[in-house]
Amino acid sequence: RRAAPMAVGSSMDLRVSKALHVRGYDKVRISVIDDGSRSFGGFFDYEAPFAHRWTNLHLHTAIKEIPNGTASFQIAGQHVTVRLPAQGHTARGFLIADPCISSRDFSCAFLEKFKTFERLVDIINTVVGSDEIDYWAILGDNFYESKSPIS
Repeated sequence: RRAAPMAVGSSMDLRVSKALHVRGYDKVRISVIDDGSRSFGGFFDYEAPFAHRWTNLHLHTAIKEIPNGTASFQIAGQHVTVRLPAQGHTARGFLIADPCISSRDFSCAFLEKFKTFERLVDIINTVVGSDEIDYWAILGDNFYESKSPIS
């Protein structure tokens, strides 16, 4: 379950996640969060602004089939390839917990000393860009920023 990296400077926030089991193993949910100004040419089944929080942002989402474990899509001019490991076979993941990130709402004492943000971005891009990783996630009490764009 991996999406191809987006172009540098792209404002498209793309998320790919495994669809619920009842939809079948070969289904994923593809979502984009943006400011609502972009057209996706009917790619998404649901498109609406968030109702309670982040009301200045829009959610575009659809369930898509990944036949034979891989599928490619064009989303707003970006080529996106999604793959799933074969059902019943091994899947490899990369998990991160509680990364030390600073913002205007939360301070990380070791951010500069260990260059946490830069190194974390490099690690994620390298590992997730590999064909050997099937999924990744950030776990724990993350991103306490109540007003920051990072959350």
